[in-house]
Amino acid sequence: MAQAATSIDTTNRTLFSRNTAYCAVPGPVYVSALNLKYDGNKEEFSFSVEVASTESKANLDVSLTLYVYGQNFVEMNINLCSLLNGALCPIPSYNFTGSGTVPVPSSFSSKVPEIAFIVPDIDALAVLELSDHTTHAQMGCAQLSLVNSRTVELTEMAWGTGAFAIAAAIASGLTTAWTDSLSALQWRVVDVVTTMQNVAWVSMLTIIVPRVVHAFSLCFGWVVGLLKIEPIQTSIHNTRLATGSNDVQLMFGGLMEAEYSRFANYYPAEVLNSNQSAKLGTVNGLPHLGGMLSKRQLYAPNTGPGGEREPGATGADVVWALPMDAFTQAGAFFYLESMPISPYGAFLTVAVSWLLVLAVVLGCGLLLIPLSVYRYGAPFPAAVRHGYLTWLRPMLLRVLECASPPLVTFALFQWVHGDGWVPHLAAALMCAALLFFWVTLWLQQREQVRLHGSYALSYKKTSPYRGDSAAIHYGSISHPYRPRYWWFWTVMLLCAFLRACFVAIPQKNDYGMRQSVGLLAVDVLLLVALLVCRPGCDKKGNMVMIVMALFRIVTWALCVVLTTTMNIWGIPRAVLGLVVLAVLALAILFLFFVFVWDIATALLSPRQRWSKRYAEKEDEDMAADTASPPAEHKEVTSGAATTP
Repeated sequence: MAQAATSIDTTNRTLFSRNTAYCAVPGPVYVSALNLKYDGNKEEFSFSVEVASTESKANLDVSLTLYVYGQNFVEMNINLCSLLNGALCPIPSYNFTGSGTVPVPSSFSSKVPEIAFIVPDIDALAVLELSDHTTHAQMGCAQLSLVNSRTVELTEMAWGTGAFAIAAAIASGLTTAWTDSLSALQWRVVDVVTTMQNVAWVSMLTIIVPRVVHAFSLCFGWVVGLLKIEPIQTSIHNTRLATGSNDVQLMFGGLMEAEYSRFANYYPAEVLNSNQSAKLGTVNGLPHLGGMLSKRQLYAPNTGPGGEREPGATGADVVWALPMDAFTQAGAFFYLESMPISPYGAFLTVAVSWLLVLAVVLGCGLLLIPLSVYRYGAPFPAAVRHGYLTWLRPMLLRVLECASPPLVTFALFQWVHGDGWVPHLAAALMCAALLFFWVTLWLQQREQVRLHGSYALSYKKTSPYRGDSAAIHYGSISHPYRPRYWWFWTVMLLCAFLRACFVAIPQKNDYGMRQSVGLLAVDVLLLVALLVCRPGCDKKGNMVMIVMALFRIVTWALCVVLTTTMNIWGIPRAVLGLVVLAVLALAILFLFFVFVWDIATALLSPRQRWSKRYAEKEDEDMAADTASPPAEHKEVTSGAATTP
């Protein structure tokens, strides 16, 4: 169970224990609770401990090893007889509670890197091994995950990015309802949401993600639909239990943190501390006892699934963290368990969340009906047709554009790694519905283009207010692109599908290189297509798509560098993690400035508003794009095509 410090002074050079776990079969010394604090200014360790022993004559020595990003920086031995005025010498054969301070010689404290106190969300691990003073036999082992006072997992971060996404959604709704608007604000919300979703995808790769990137990505779980609403989670959990799905093999809370902290430090330690590989082997090579038993039997007393303390239980804050198979709890599993949401219920959680978003959009659209009746004096049927359906169709398309990547990603994850027939069936039905919808939309657009030309899908020859326009019915998804590239949205969806495959399918093993290279190849090919075709409706549209593709390419390239194949560990890996975080944050910041620019141009630039003069001016562009239009396209010059 996590053990956070009661007070954290952000000005001090301190490290605190986040959680404590056994790293060997407990006994004869049992540690009920252990907290550790290292003060870099005073060069001392302070601790509080609750222990019990089945032996009364054992004199123990303590070996303390400190790993930071997998590198062994401090290793010191302590004789327990020198602590607490000899109260632990020999170790008491009853429950004992005590606290004390151990000075750290400068020769040791000087080895602790400054980055451990400055960088937020560090990967640090302290290992305490108890051994008999005479026989040197191991009497116990405990590991403590250490943190400093800095983190990027901030509530303000989640609320700030959420406010940005909501503002983009409101702007999309307003400009869609504004009948003369041609502003990019109508579809900018799709760019904002999909870019934020990319943060979560990075953390779900099966690379040993630097903890700072993982903590940052947890602030964006909501954008893919991972909303932990307790009544919904309870309903999903009960449904899964009744249909053959359970969380027996999963880890949550302190156990999950302890397992991953050990994994993130011991894996690179074999490379960074090769001269100590024998010692590491004694810790990391513990027998996997009871691997086929239920998880409850593996936990410390008074703890429930995931290592969390059962209601009303006392003591036993230390979980029993047995060694896990490499990468089985990395990637998507570690990300989802950190939420904490069961990976096997992730798809149902995401599906319900996006259904709630659809319900909100439908409800907001109803507000336009009385507004249309009041503003234009239209009868109720006309108000429904013009004020509601005209606004609703484009908005629903944009919601589905945002929802499709996470829905497909978690549907694939459910099929490959999940259990239970209800989530499997729901994932199949959802994917079938999405496929049917997008294929039907493409067929409708292609038929309209065949009969009336590609300009039939745009607003360039008709006012957006015309409810019978093909541009209103199903053309809005093509509006970010030039008429000749009306189909380019299918390319973007195909890229999203390929990303979903690379993120969701390769899990539970060291597939980070394959995932990263695959994702890199997808966006490199997309960038080539963007540079060759220039499909954007204007220069700014092309610029935004190209820049966002470049951000993704840089991100995936950095993920390639972070894979185990590249063998970069220690402090350089920590720096790379900060670079990844900076690239992800800069992509969102870039879109924020684009969003502000879109607002300014929508209000001030006449080119962002439809008018007859604007339509006439576009005749020249249309003539240039269609040098010799077919005869059936001539009717487009008098207005947009209408839907059958």
